[in-house]
This record gives sequence, structure tokens and C-alpha cells, in this order.
Amino acid sequence: MLLLLIVLLFSLLLLSYVLNKYELLAPSSLFTASIFFGVVWAYMYRDEWSLNLHDNTFWVIIGGVFTFIIVALFTNELFSFEKESKNTVRSFEPIETWKLLIIVLIELFTIVYSIHEVRIISPAGSLPESISLYRAQSLSNSGNFDTSLPRVLNLLRTFTDAAGYFFGFVIVKRWAQKKKLDFFSLLIVFFSAVNSVLLGARSALLTLMICLAVYVYAFLKKKNSWSTKGNLKLVFIASLLFILVVFSFQSLASMMGRDTSEYSFGYYLAIYFGAEIKNLDIFLQGTFPVQDGIFGGQTFIFLHKALAPYIGVNSQYYTLDLPFLSVNGLSLGNVYTTFYPFVYDFGYAGVPFLVGIMAIISQISFKTFKHFSNRGVSISVLIYSKIVAALVLSFFSNKFYENIFNSGFIKTIVIWMILDWLLFLNKKFRVQREKNV
Repeated sequence: MLLLLIVLLFSLLLLSYVLNKYELLAPSSLFTASIFFGVVWAYMYRDEWSLNLHDNTFWVIIGGVFTFIIVALFTNELFSFEKESKNTVRSFEPIETWKLLIIVLIELFTIVYSIHEVRIISPAGSLPESISLYRAQSLSNSGNFDTSLPRVLNLLRTFTDAAGYFFGFVIVKRWAQKKKLDFFSLLIVFFSAVNSVLLGARSALLTLMICLAVYVYAFLKKKNSWSTKGNLKLVFIASLLFILVVFSFQSLASMMGRDTSEYSFGYYLAIYFGAEIKNLDIFLQGTFPVQDGIFGGQTFIFLHKALAPYIGVNSQYYTLDLPFLSVNGLSLGNVYTTFYPFVYDFGYAGVPFLVGIMAIISQISFKTFKHFSNRGVSISVLIYSKIVAALVLSFFSNKFYENIFNSGFIKTIVIWMILDWLLFLNKKFRVQREKNV
């Protein structure tokens, strides 16, 4: 059954690639490739995990992927966008150094403030140990730990994260157009990356790296009028970068205070890349939907957390139900693919419905991404890059609804728009006026 699933997923991946006219970043291709990736890793450890895939798990996975492809294709036919006008400003002037310096100082303050709070909430011998302890406490469902950060710090952290994506785009655009790099812009992205790991999770750093790759892809493709030539080269480069990330994965965990000595390098990767399939298979043999009294409590958990203060509920009341599993004495971790919360909250019906919404939103965003304007910083590219990251990590967990249906993401978009207005909008008006004289 597992081998059949691999064959069918690979066939669907090829079909999606062809139907999307060989576009590498088409949402359905990314989603299919992600699930295929996880299943292949699970297949390699099928004996160690006694993984005999059940029929219902097979149909949830294959049905979810097929639904995404079909809905994305229909959405692509229903929505169209006009191509970018040729009379656009194709570059922006350098940003004043004092403005960049202010952003750098805000980021430095955010990092120091974050470290201070983490050390207070989770005191330990060293900073990496505090970070590791903080993460363990934040994942605990016991209710004994309050790991919430001050509201001001949360806003500063959101700004620092948003600045990293924004100036990542600035760096890529400036290099694509003028082959120049700006030291302060690089520093802003670097500090944003540092800030992203201070609470113990690596997914934010990985997301930033994926988004930077999407920016590069966008400018390369736009320069070549979105030609499919060079796709093989891009896949090869992406594969090399992925291998580099993979080889640093375990060492980065150690730097963040996590004890990974009990796992071999290969098995450590298997927990993160393939155990989700086994975990999903175990969960689907139980009873669902789980009645916890919260509508979409797992799928839309961060929306619930955002609304909690306005309805008089402690946000700590909303927690992810992700129990750690093991089989044959081997750890399987506590992630279950993107399908887990859909079934958890809504049963089997949740898979086509929620996957369909993912496909619609992703495809519309992809259409705007392909027609992005060269003026200033393109918010459409920034948004789709985040969606790309969520789709790429679908084999891992519910990153789409956790990261996109999130008040933090709305704040991030607002920050991007404010930064674009403050740093580039007046210049764009000035350039346009000069052109019209």
C-alpha cells in the first residue's frame, strides 16, 4: 500500500507539473511534492516503524493531494489578472543609512529583550539551555507553564521578522538589477534570522530561507519572461541548498540547547521528514473528530488565540494536541502532516474542504505573484513566498492555517506596507513626476 501511494503521488506530481505548464512554483506541484517527500522518507523506515499503511490513511493522503490539484486547476481557469504595465518604475533609489540604522537598532533591542525574557521565564545554566527549556515548556499541555511574552515584545518580534522578509526582497532585487549588496540590509536579514530561533523553533528560520529562494526565483523568471528554460538547473541548485540545510539540521538543534545525542544522523532526519506519515496512520485508527468544544480548535488555533482576549478567555486555554508517539522503542516525534488537524476537528469531510480552501487561496496568490510589479517592494511576492513555505512544509504539519490564518501574518503584511510607504513610496511619486515632466 505504501509503495502504491508513492507511485500514485509521483504520477500526480508529474501530472501537476505538466498541467501547470512546467511551472516549478505552482501550488499544486509544491503541495504534491511535499507529501511525496514525506511518504518516501516513511517508506525507507517502514520496517523500523512497522508501517503497514491502513486504507483510510491511504485515501486521506491521496484524496487530499488529488483535491488540491483539481481545485487549483479550476481556480486557475476562473481567475485572471492583467499583465504588468510597461510604464513602471523598475528600480528604487538607495535607502538613507540613518533609516537602516534605526531598523538595525530596533532589531538589536528586540534580540536583547527576547533573551532577557526567555532567561526569566526559563532560567537555566546557559542561553541555549534556557531556549531549549522555554520551548519544552511552551509545548507542554500541562497548563503549569506561562510562556507568554509581553505584548510590546511580541510586536517588536513581529516587526523584526517582517523586516527580515522585506529587506531580503530588497537585497535580491538590488542584486538582480544592479549587482550590488547593501551591508545594512544584509545585517537586518541576519538579525531577523537570529531573532527567529530565540524561542527554540527552527521553522521560522527555514521559512525565511525558503522565502529568500522564492525572491531569487521570481526575478530570474521575470527576467526571462517566465520561460521554463533552466528549470532543471534550478531544481539542481535547490537540491544542493536543501542538502546543505539538512546537514546542518542536527547541529543547529544542538546549538539551541537540544540534546540530540541519542539519535543517529539518519534517524534524526527521519523523525522530522517521515515519521509524520506513521503518526498520521496511528491517529487515523482512533476516534474522530475529537470533541474538545472548540470549533476548528486545532486547525485555526492561532485565530482562536488572537480572539481569546476579546471574548474573555485565557489564550493559554488553546493548545495544540500533539502527543509524542513511539513505536518499537523508537521515538516518532509529535507531528502528523497537514491532514491531522483537518480530521481531528472535522473528520474525513475536513480534508477536501480545508485542502480546497488552501488550493484556492494559494492559486490566486500564485497568479498575482506571476504578475508582480517591479515598483518598490512587491507585497504579492512576499505573501506568496510565505504560502510557498507553508505548502513545502505540508508533509510536516499544518503550516498553512497556522502561519497564514494568523493575526501575526496580518500584522506582518501591514508592516510590509508601512515600510514600503516610508522607504520607497515618496521616491516612486518623485520619479513618476519627473518622467511626466
